Amino acid sequence: MRIREFRRIWDKAPHNAFTDLLHHKDRWWCVFREGKGHVSPAGKLRVITSPDGVQWESAVLLMSATEGR
Repeated sequence: MRIREFRRIWDKAPHNAFTDLLHHKDRWWCVFREGKGHVSPAGKLRVITSPDGVQWESAVLLMSATEGR
């Protein structure tokens, strides 16, 4: 397998890491942790989606009940 292309698809938090990517029902789905830093105590899970792998939008932002306060 060869990498054909490399691009940044999301950069709206200071730190984004621990990604997973899948293609399901004609859409791309990517989930990752976002936070202030790599080992910051507070983090959120973001799910983004795209029909073509080029234009991405946020689908869900998950956080603990205490994080949103």
